[in-house]
Amino acid sequence: MYLRPCPFCGSKGSDISIFTEERTDRPQCKFTSRVLCLNCFAEVRTHGFHWTYQEAQDNVIKAWNRRSYDKC
Repeated sequence: MYLRPCPFCGSKGSDISIFTEERTDRPQCKFTSRVLCLNCFAEVRTHGFHWTYQEAQDNVIKAWNRRSYDKC
């Protein structure tokens, strides 16, 4: 899935990173993700209740792209 530029500073490409973690404190629905702009530190996170790694990533990318001002 495509990541749009940062809605705050306009950074794109390698300046924007996706981090996905598995929460060990939960037996199910334990994946959480975040998108972080390494230039201005803008961040969007998921709430941490996703069944799969991919579902967590898809949801955080969707949330990040919704914030973006770039309407490509």
